[in-house]
Amino acid sequence: MRELIAVDVDDVSLNFVPSFLRFYNAMYGTDFTKKDVICYDLWKVFNVTKEKMIQRMSLFHKSDYSDEIEPVQDAREALYILSQKKGNVFVTSRPLEIKLKTDLSLSKNFRNSYSGIFYSGDFNGQGKSKAEICKEIGASLIIEDCLKYALDCSAHGIPVFLINQPWNQDGDLSNTLITRIKWGWSEILGRIA
Repeated sequence: MRELIAVDVDDVSLNFVPSFLRFYNAMYGTDFTKKDVICYDLWKVFNVTKEKMIQRMSLFHKSDYSDEIEPVQDAREALYILSQKKGNVFVTSRPLEIKLKTDLSLSKNFRNSYSGIFYSGDFNGQGKSKAEICKEIGASLIIEDCLKYALDCSAHGIPVFLINQPWNQDGDLSNTLITRIKWGWSEILGRIA
């Protein structure tokens, strides 16, 4: 049986934050940049309630901006290369209300590079966590950008490649199974291949 690698979707495989910021700035007359997103909880970044942010995220996912999310640099090629040697699955905390849109986007951008998509309940607190899914499916590694999810996976014995982002800079990674990835997918390929 081939080694199985779990891969997050937003800002690991697909460039969610840049697309969301284009939408948000156009809709609300703001000028946020990726450097401003220093917290994974976007309602804190934009100084609105969690409920209001969920509404705005829902509007984003219904918009054309959501359809224009591009793959992260080198993700398409790297996942294809990895799929030749290992099994890749996506594990995402995206809400189920956008499952069809997510499935279509991943199929369009990563065709023949993965064998499944698993939806965790991490975002809304209902369902299994990413760590639980990784344990169940036997993933030997998860590639992630959210520090909270990375720490949870590490605590459950799952090694993590944490892609460096402005929102995951807080926290002590010593005594964890987390490796910070500073140079993106080329570094990941160098470490795995």
